Amino acid sequence: MINILYIAKPDDPVDSKWYNFFSNEQNNEFNVYLTFENMNGEFNYNTVRPKLLTSNVQLLPPFSPFSFKNPLKSFKTINLINDYIRIYKIQILHILYTMPDAIWLNFIRNIKTILSTQGTDVLVTLPSLFREKKKFNIKSLLLFYLLQRAFCKANYVTSTSNIQVEYIYKFFKIRSHLIRTGIDIREVINKNNEKLLPKLLKERPYIFFPRFLFPIYNHELEILSLKLLEEHIVQKFTFVFVRHISPDKEYESKIINSLNEIKGINYLILDFMDKNMFSTLIKNMTLGIMIPITDGTPSSALEAMTLGKPIILGTADYDDEIFSNACLKLTKNDPLQLAHLINLAIINYPSQLLETAKIRVKKFADRFEQMMKLKQLYLTN
Repeated sequence: MINILYIAKPDDPVDSKWYNFFSNEQNNEFNVYLTFENMNGEFNYNTVRPKLLTSNVQLLPPFSPFSFKNPLKSFKTINLINDYIRIYKIQILHILYTMPDAIWLNFIRNIKTILSTQGTDVLVTLPSLFREKKKFNIKSLLLFYLLQRAFCKANYVTSTSNIQVEYIYKFFKIRSHLIRTGIDIREVINKNNEKLLPKLLKERPYIFFPRFLFPIYNHELEILSLKLLEEHIVQKFTFVFVRHISPDKEYESKIINSLNEIKGINYLILDFMDKNMFSTLIKNMTLGIMIPITDGTPSSALEAMTLGKPIILGTADYDDEIFSNACLKLTKNDPLQLAHLINLAIINYPSQLLETAKIRVKKFADRFEQMMKLKQLYLTN
């Protein structure tokens, strides 16, 4: 069996789709270990570890973040990761979010290493760091050097969208493998437990905003558009939002205050949920809206497309081969345009978009097919 150590977020629904695929693989070819950066010490390791064990994932104690100010902490983390590799006879180290975890790869020796980018890490953080580097900011120069060295040192780099592949080549002259998170199409189609829905959502139609309440997901623009809708439309629907397991309370409060300014609105903010509840919400929604400032290939959009549900996406650089002419999209961050698209979507969403969407997901975002590409990298000498 092959022993893989993932550096990933145990509470991240996207990361879990990668490592759980291999921990539960039918052929039982992999032993899966997981460790993570616990920056503020807020993550409850002892609570989550037993849950991961039920998915055959061995959660190892967390490490401290990289620090120029406290090199002793960084040195301890380097030793800890290398100890894990030695003790558990790790053969592959796979880092599932490159900024800043890729830096640790500089201090790993004699095993196969893979870096995966998922969106914001490459599309926002990397260009920002590059701009600071050009100003001869010493810290940024050092960080960029360490990241560049890590990317060049990795045996393989993977990315979840074509635009990320382009960015990586632009900055590092490295060819990344396009491997999307994708979705389990069969599972998405077959799962629907309406009993999980809150009573309010069983009684009236709802519009779902599936991205967490964080600033990067651009909820302010969504609220501005809701204020422009006619009152009878606002009163017809419940508007559903989701908070993260580690919420941004200040931002959430700001959004709630804005929602309360809308006359006649019914809204619901749900706590962090498991994938069964999440899929049920998508399957029973009237419309899904997701307009983040930057994005990869969102699983929530792919699930909706598979189920023939109307969605509106924002202006982020989405992959044309999946999303072009397969859903409604903003051309600019304009609340008036979004309000117009919402009206269109709930009254007369173009049926040809729904049909195209199903075909595209099946062709380009089937998780089994995508993970088989990754497995090939794992097994290649």
